[in-house]
Amino acid sequence: MCEPLSVGIHACRRANIGPETNVLIMGAGPIGLVTLLASRAFGAPKTVIVDVDDYRLSVAKSLGADDVVKVSTNIQVFRILGFPRSSKFSSFNSENVRQSLSAILFASVMTIICMYT
Repeated sequence: MCEPLSVGIHACRRANIGPETNVLIMGAGPIGLVTLLASRAFGAPKTVIVDVDDYRLSVAKSLGADDVVKVSTNIQVFRILGFPRSSKFSSFNSENVRQSLSAILFASVMTIICMYT
């Protein structure tokens, strides 16, 4: 489990996560969940995690995600709850880069940490 932890910490450092940073995480797999924990440790006040799987979202909620959003291929991520246009988002572990890029409409910073297969 060291590799997902190092990726999560690296992503938070690259995105300059801090007490003024709202975080959007795309994907609630091992890296996304550890990034959730790392963003909390870095002081992020609000963290939303997005995935297609209900079980993964329930785990994210139990680990401290403020909101979880179940997505499908026909939802647009820019409708994520409660983030004003001036918020700073950091998107990690994206399995759907197109949706991540839609989220940038509400962001000043986006960090994509993912593996393409």
